[in-house]
Amino acid sequence: MFLLAISNYRKGFRFLLEQKLSWYFIFPIFVNIIMFYFMIKTSAYVSAEIISYLESTLAGADFWGASFLLKIVTGGLVIVFKILLFLVFAYIGGYLVLILLSPVFSHLSETTEKKLTGNDFPFVFSQFISDVFRGIKLALRNGILEILILLSVWIITIALGWIPIIGQIIAILGQVLLFLVSAYFYGFSFMDYTSERYKLSSKEGIKLIKSNRWAAIGTGFPFALLLVFNFWGIGIILAGFVAIISVVAATFTMLYLLQHKENV
Repeated sequence: MFLLAISNYRKGFRFLLEQKLSWYFIFPIFVNIIMFYFMIKTSAYVSAEIISYLESTLAGADFWGASFLLKIVTGGLVIVFKILLFLVFAYIGGYLVLILLSPVFSHLSETTEKKLTGNDFPFVFSQFISDVFRGIKLALRNGILEILILLSVWIITIALGWIPIIGQIIAILGQVLLFLVSAYFYGFSFMDYTSERYKLSSKEGIKLIKSNRWAAIGTGFPFALLLVFNFWGIGIILAGFVAIISVVAATFTMLYLLQHKENV
């Protein structure tokens, strides 16, 4: 199942080009511009507030080198804040992409199946909105679960990290586990758009994807990999483009699973 999901990426990319659906790649550009704009604005605003607060707090300092110390402290705090903001942005960026592009993903998945199989799903605005909110809710749910798992792994790693060799092994295994968890939840989100169309309840969709977890991991693997190697936002930018391919690949994979499922 893992290899099937990975191989569907190649098929998905070719499908986008052959079916003249490559214009969908425009949407990640706009989403990334919006995210970077807010990140830069937030960084500038909070940095200015930090500098203003420290300047007013240390305004009465009259000892030798006070102004130099103020510049060092404010500069250091601003740098630390920007690094932390970047790390947070890098971590949640994947889920922001899933949430902001949820309407696009839902439409793309439906269009993919229609072109692939001929199955036509009449457009009903209320159902479309319901599907979009389901995608957003699932992304939020998966994000929260991933954070809880992340915290649990960190606690275990810190608690056992002092043990020679074993601590290092646990730290490495923890990072591998976290990556697989991320890939699973991302893949889960991409695959659920097809579950929506087939009127599977959230419980039924979760059951189907859980029973094919390696298909979900394979579906989310490329997207998660780009976010792991995120550098100055480049990973998120590329992940946005890969997410479009992921939806198509996930649709291929889900159609295969639905054709071969025994019980849902």
